[in-house]
This record gives sequence, structure tokens and C-alpha cells, in this order.
Amino acid sequence: MHSVGLRMGEFPLATFGVFDFRGEDFLADSSYFGLHLSETYLIAHLRSKADGRDLHITRPIMLYTSGGFSLSVTGKGGGIYQDSRSAGFLRGGTFRRELDPGGALRLSGWGALWGGESDYKVEVSVSEEFIWEDSGKLFLRGRRIGPGAVTYVPSRRGRQGTGVCHTGVFYEGEGTVLGEPVQGILIIEQIFTEPGEVLADSSIRRRFAGGWNGFATVFEDGSSHLGHIAYGAGPFRFANIMENARHIACEIVSIHTETGADGLGQRAEYTLANGEKWEFITTTTLMDMLKHARSVGSAAQLHKGYLQRVGETRKRRNWYSIQEWVPQRMVNNAPEAVEGDMPRGF
Repeated sequence: MHSVGLRMGEFPLATFGVFDFRGEDFLADSSYFGLHLSETYLIAHLRSKADGRDLHITRPIMLYTSGGFSLSVTGKGGGIYQDSRSAGFLRGGTFRRELDPGGALRLSGWGALWGGESDYKVEVSVSEEFIWEDSGKLFLRGRRIGPGAVTYVPSRRGRQGTGVCHTGVFYEGEGTVLGEPVQGILIIEQIFTEPGEVLADSSIRRRFAGGWNGFATVFEDGSSHLGHIAYGAGPFRFANIMENARHIACEIVSIHTETGADGLGQRAEYTLANGEKWEFITTTTLMDMLKHARSVGSAAQLHKGYLQRVGETRKRRNWYSIQEWVPQRMVNNAPEAVEGDMPRGF
């Protein structure tokens, strides 16, 4: 696995880069750029080994407490829908965050009084390896693919959006979910914000982003790429990609999108300042998130698929790509956001 010799907070560029993960850099009192750790998300983008269905899992942890558990699976017509079995996992519990003797970041959760009496427990270890055991119903284990990706956007107080520092570390893994064998990509996202703020209030969400995309792919030959591609207003048009040992860090100079008859995004092609072209291909849509957005009058969409260099021929072994898609900002020279473009919950 490749390393870059940079720790969290060390930037070769002004606002985004990559870093080698160390658990000690993500303890409860960690801060960067005057921002404080406020949220952690354990995310799994999985495929069933039995029939290839998608399983999408998100567990938010707000430092000391759990925000619940979300399981979505492929439904009729191929869309991704919430699964009612999410209710059978620990929610509202208390989490401890510490280093183990080997330097791994450990997150330990258990039932708390306000969450109702429960014997459910959560144990997570994050280092070179990722181990996630949850409520006696989920067991996932993986190895880190490469360096983490980080994006820092300063505060724009007086306009719209607070400061935020967003990090993502990517793993390839496998295990079981409710007894079903699965494999795929595991992610830990950790968010640093101003005191009392959350990601949903940040400049990324409220002002700039129109096409935020986090992705990771491991190919059959063992090669990989991972990172973030972002497109929106102002400076929020960049590619931050680790392709094996190569770091691609540059502006996105133009975008071309394709939509279906239903108005949903099908493909986005990004032209980078270095002349390379990368594309996102939609395979399915998170339909409950789409319904939520439309209910509050937003055009925001959330698609799953894969991101790759245009013309890629290698066979994918495990992959994930989530494309946030706000149509009015997935255009060249996109305007800044207006209230409601990206509803809370995205």
C-alpha cells in the first residue's frame, strides 16, 4: 500500500490533499485550521456475494453518541431503498474513542439510558486494518487501500456556509450483514467544523457543492484509485485522486453531463486541468433520498455507480462511487447555491 509521507493537516496545496492515516490524529480533542472534530461516519458500499444486490450502510457517530444506523438495499426496479431492518441495530448509544496499544483508533459503543435498554454493542478499529462489529448483526473487516483524502473549505460567514474540513479513508473488505456474505468498500469519514456546527451547515453543502463525488476502486490486478472529485461554484471544482502511487491534484476546467428521460443523472464527464478526462457512470439511485429532496422542493439527487478514467478497460473487483447531483450546479460556470439546493440529510 502506498504512503505519501504527510500527516493529517499537512497540505502541499491550499485546500485539498492526501495524508497517511494515524489514529492519534483523530482523537476527541483533535483540531485543524481552528476547526474541531464533530462527526464521524462509518460507511459501507457492499455487494451481496449471493446475488450481487447493493447494500449501502451509514452509521453516524457524533463523537460520543450514535446518530443511528441506516441500511439501504436494492429494491424493485433497481433503485436503492431503506430497509426496515435498520431498526434492529444499536441507536442512541454512548461511544468511547481511544487509541489501542498498537495505535489504532478504536470506537466502542453500547446502549445508553436515553436509547432504551439494549445489550447491543459496537466495536470499531481503524488503522491499516478496519474491523467493524455492530449489534451482533454486522461483521466487516478490510485493509486500507491507500492514503486518506482531505478537503478544507474556510468559513464564509456573512454569506452562506461555515468552515469545514472533510476527511475520508478507504478500505477494501468483506464480511456479513444480517448473515448475508458481502464484499466491497468500507469508509471512515471524519468532519471538523466550527463549534456548534455540522457538515450540513458548511460551505461545502450550503454554498459550493453541486457534484461532490467520493470514490474508490480496486481492480482485479490489484491496482486502485480513490479520492474525491468536486464540481460546483467558485473554487469548488477540483480532482483529488490517488491512482496507485500517483497523486492527481488539479482544477476541473469543464463538465459534460447526460440525463435520462426521468431527469436523473446518468453520466458526468470531468475534464481536468492536466488534460485527463474522468467519468462517473450511474448504476442506481438512492430513491428514498430522492423522495426526501423532492418533498422539500430540492432538485438534489444521489446516485451510486463507478468513477474512472475515460477509456478504462481494467476489470473492477470492488468499487464505490457516490455522486451528489444538483442539476443547476452540474453545469459549466455553475452559480453559487441558493437556500434549499441541498436539503439537510444529504
